[in-house]
Amino acid sequence: DAELVHIQLCHIFPTLMRHLFRVATDLPQLKGLNDFKCHCCVEAKMKHAPKPPRSIRTITMPGEFVSLDVTGPLRIKSVNGNRFGLIFIDHCTNTPFAYAMKSKDEYPKYLKQFLIDFRELFKGLRVCEIRVLRSDNASEFNSAEVKQIYLDHSIKRHLANPEQQFQNGKAEKCIGDVLSLIHISEPTRRS
Repeated sequence: DAELVHIQLCHIFPTLMRHLFRVATDLPQLKGLNDFKCHCCVEAKMKHAPKPPRSIRTITMPGEFVSLDVTGPLRIKSVNGNRFGLIFIDHCTNTPFAYAMKSKDEYPKYLKQFLIDFRELFKGLRVCEIRVLRSDNASEFNSAEVKQIYLDHSIKRHLANPEQQFQNGKAEKCIGDVLSLIHISEPTRRS
């Protein structure tokens, strides 16, 4: 049976099995090499469920689409007592804006600061206002104060689905990069 030999040969690729039977004289010829599918091999090659097709909308100006995410609490407090990180990333320029917070309740303060920083950085361009902010549905993004800031600045909010991290992937990747830099720069502790 071809499937049994496939398993005995540590799930060898079927094309390689065909070649092996041509080269090796002591292996019996097996029928059904083209017909079987090993469920273990199929599952092992799966990474995750298929993603929906990407949007064909192109972003041409800074501020058209910005992702954000909060990370923390971090194991070690910073010198100023910060344990949370906040990342905004513009999808057009891939410019990250990082802020350190003592608690998640400080998000409205840093949202206002981000709007000022963004306007300053891109003031020479035609669009210097944020149009869309994408985030998850965390409680710090849903306060009345935050909703009022969105209304005052005409910012549309997009929510990423909780099961699909790739929708907020730029912010997640940026946080991962920042955390890896933090871990590299952490002093090693001696026992």
